[in-house]
Amino acid sequence: MPSLRILEIDGEGARTVTSAECLRLFELIGALPQITELYFYAEANLGFNDIRPLLQVETLTHLELWNVSVSMTDAELSSIGRSLPCLESLELDACPNRVPDTVPTLRGLIDLAKHALKLQRLTILISPVFRPSDTDDGALDALKLDTLTRFQCLEFLDIGKFRIGQSRLDPKWSSVVVCVLGHILPLGCTFEFWKTERPVRDEVVHRSDEEWGKVAFALDHRGRVVEVPLPEDGSL
Repeated sequence: MPSLRILEIDGEGARTVTSAECLRLFELIGALPQITELYFYAEANLGFNDIRPLLQVETLTHLELWNVSVSMTDAELSSIGRSLPCLESLELDACPNRVPDTVPTLRGLIDLAKHALKLQRLTILISPVFRPSDTDDGALDALKLDTLTRFQCLEFLDIGKFRIGQSRLDPKWSSVVVCVLGHILPLGCTFEFWKTERPVRDEVVHRSDEEWGKVAFALDHRGRVVEVPLPEDGSL
């Protein structure tokens, strides 16, 4: 199958696929010289090393793993952008019943923007914090926004199922998330977040949902607000 360009694998409804099975499959796919699109639908819980063989396929424009939870660090997310220069769509839709042990943070998104120059669509679970890297000297007390690189082509960002513990947004991080995403996302980039219509009883989850809603509102109104309404009574 050396001339295979588009591959779709649908294992939904079957048993959970093991990491060993995925690794073997991805090793075979990694040896295909001309493949450009991979769509994989199956319930699986993987480590980053299980998908690493796919990074050999420099021709990939679409890499979509649906219902697959992949544990990865910030550095590993960045390596996807460095290894797959043609990538236009990266969709890593985590299985809600299988939470990854490790998920990227804002730092991972920032680093991905430096390398994924053609990326148009991104679905990925993140932790909405910014942690020091191994090369940082101690904890950071500020993040210089003018040093951040903007995604060049990104049109759509979905950062996962916010009810998963690692993706809950603490109010003290809301302004950081707004500022970082507002700086690295192009104007017009659609930002989506997962929410449910049923009432939320967990106060932490409810508060996180509210904070993500504020983030979405702020991003949606970047560059549009030219007039701000004042209180009706005009009081200060």
